[in-house]
Amino acid sequence: MNFVLKQMQDGVAKPLRNRYENLKKVNKEYLFAGINIAWENGMNQIPRLDKLPTAAEPIQSRGIQMQVWESGAQLGYASLHWNGYNNSRLIREAILARITPKQMFTTLMWEIISDYNILLSKTISDVGVPRTHIFTHQVAIPTVDKSKASALWPPVWVNVNDFSTPGFTMDNRGSAVFDIDTIKQQIKQVDKNQKYYAAVETYLQHYHDESSLTQNLKETFESGAIVKWLYGAYPVGGEFGLDVDPVNATLAIKKWLLNK
Repeated sequence: MNFVLKQMQDGVAKPLRNRYENLKKVNKEYLFAGINIAWENGMNQIPRLDKLPTAAEPIQSRGIQMQVWESGAQLGYASLHWNGYNNSRLIREAILARITPKQMFTTLMWEIISDYNILLSKTISDVGVPRTHIFTHQVAIPTVDKSKASALWPPVWVNVNDFSTPGFTMDNRGSAVFDIDTIKQQIKQVDKNQKYYAAVETYLQHYHDESSLTQNLKETFESGAIVKWLYGAYPVGGEFGLDVDPVNATLAIKKWLLNK
């Protein structure tokens, strides 16, 4: 673990800090958006290893079968092992908590994901990158439907810590649906001093005219967002693919920036 943290500190955190400090020297720190420490952080909630998942990204890796140990790590079993759990202990603690083993597994995964967020956030923070420029990242579908909360889609509290700003995928489509009032309320339950959240994954493709993006920008920033990241394309194509004619939407961005 110490090796991993040193690699992250020397290879990511310090160069990032240096870039930020260099921008500050020329009064252009506004160009520094920050770092997203984990892309939709979560664990695939698959209880068995007899059907191993395949790599999906990047595109050239599709269809490559994962090794058993890789799959176990991806599903959270490795984390449980290093925390002293085996199947017997999992069942025993589930009985004591009066929940199912699956529910116990999910609860433990939330704690592990939270610890992972804290570890990465603190590593970046310790070198001098401001908290307002360090973002955790998850989907917020449990704020719309509590039954969707899982190891893959953890609750909001997992995303909140003392070293970063909670970030979310926010496009109101698929698993990226959200309820902003619930997000803000649940952030406050964990950290009453946290004023902000971040829309760290949204797509230009979803806004086909100036008015729709103008309205979205207004709603996003008036509700407390510190940043909104808009991606012009996504490698898997489909509904997330390149918008070949984003002129009207980008016009909304230009006007919004001019007003600021």
